[in-house]
Parts: sequence; C-alpha cells; structure tokens
Amino acid sequence: MSQFKQEQAQRMLYLFTIARQRYLESGGDPKHSANEQWLTQAEKEELLSLGEQVFTEQYINEYKNQKQRQNQQVI
Repeated sequence: MSQFKQEQAQRMLYLFTIARQRYLESGGDPKHSANEQWLTQAEKEELLSLGEQVFTEQYINEYKNQKQRQNQQVI
C-alpha cells in the first residue's frame, strides 16, 4: 500500500474513533460498535470519499455482496 493510501486509511480510522468516542460519551453500550449516525455530514462524506480511494471497486462490491448474504441468513 502506498504512503498516500496509508495516510488515507489512518484518517478513516481516526473518523471511526471519533464516532466511537461520541457514541460512548452519549451513554452507548461499550460492547456494541458505533455507526455513522455519530458523525457529522461532512465527516460522513469524507469517510465515503476516503473509502472509495483506499479500496478498489471490486473489493467494495465483494464486501457489499458478503454483507447482503449475511443479512439474508439472519432473516
């Protein structure tokens, strides 16, 4: 992974950390993960943009398909 992509991935981790911190500060259960509702609209847009730059389209599509299969198994 290039230095630039590593920096982008680090920024993504930072945004996830911010969301987690806000979730916990609001009384969220530490056993559960935070989601995008704990980010501002600008942070959500930045995270989406970074994800599109760091991960290939093929990787994203495979991830979405995997999640869809998991959700179908739960139902």
